[in-house]
Amino acid sequence: TIGPNTTVNFGIRQQYSISGNVYVDANNNGSKDTGEVNYSGLTVTRTGTSSGTDVTDSTSTNYSFLGLGVGGYTISITAPAGYTAPVTSQSTTLGPSSTLNFRLVPRATVNIHVYNDNNGNGVEDISETDSVGRTVTVTGGGAGTFTTNTSGNVVLSNLTAGSSTITVALPSGWTSSTTNPRTVTYPPTPLTVNFGIRPPAPVCSGGLTANPTTVIPGQTS
Repeated sequence: TIGPNTTVNFGIRQQYSISGNVYVDANNNGSKDTGEVNYSGLTVTRTGTSSGTDVTDSTSTNYSFLGLGVGGYTISITAPAGYTAPVTSQSTTLGPSSTLNFRLVPRATVNIHVYNDNNGNGVEDISETDSVGRTVTVTGGGAGTFTTNTSGNVVLSNLTAGSSTITVALPSGWTSSTTNPRTVTYPPTPLTVNFGIRPPAPVCSGGLTANPTTVIPGQTS
């Protein structure tokens, strides 16, 4: 029962929120461009003054924590398979409310293809063959020494954003018909990098040198 001289006080506490986007930064430029999409199904974790989780969806603000009190909070993510996250946690103090965005950068695949460019035109023509067993050296991302397979290919996969310098070793007497070595930067991904290597002109009987566009290497004329 409240008497005639009773004072009753009510305290109300303002509530705040933390929200934002987890998006795919396909070109790794640090901002969400037109055409880049939010990533759905990723767990976002809140720790600090209170804790909790949310799961991202495809909406314009794809995660949110509502009804939070004043205090310090840390929001964290773990990059899903096939992506890297340049920033995996951010901290903030409420109030006011806060917006924290995270970006995911796709891991890259680089397909290296080496072919026998018999006419030296820098294009793999329909009659030209894949170059099998060639040594390919990579520095930077995916560094190592590789050998082209039966399709003339070496595949570098699961690369973090960056660059690779690719060099194809030339057999004795062969020349490059395309830029060699070559440096590629990713994303975007996947990338295909073609290398043409030209065999030496076969020597005809009598000491003449044949035109390699009309004589198949290894034949005599």
